[in-house]
Amino acid sequence: MTPIVLVILLSIGSFQAAIPGRTQGASPAFEDNAQGLARLTEWASSRLGVPKFNQPPLKVCVVGSVPFKDPGPYIVKPIWESQPPVHQLEPYAATFHYVEVAPGKQTPPPRTMKQAMDICRKAGTQ
Repeated sequence: MTPIVLVILLSIGSFQAAIPGRTQGASPAFEDNAQGLARLTEWASSRLGVPKFNQPPLKVCVVGSVPFKDPGPYIVKPIWESQPPVHQLEPYAATFHYVEVAPGKQTPPPRTMKQAMDICRKAGTQ
């Protein structure tokens, strides 16, 4: 059984999600706060359905759209630490792919959801 992948594209102040093979395109934009994380959890749960016996863990692939400064997006810590409400999606394994800009280099344009899905696929999470 192929593991299900939840792709989350983080921007500054908001994020979107997609479940390749289960959703057409990206979710609506959610605010980068506790309420947005609760809405994401509801959105994802309604599309993932009830887990089957012995199903592989959900693969959560978090991709930064733009470079972030500390402290970074709100939703990262609840995902990383499997805190409420996102812990409802367990079991899951999360990977994080941020935009790194080398000193003296120009900031690349913001990543799209298509690019996020490509990054996740190449990283072996899809």
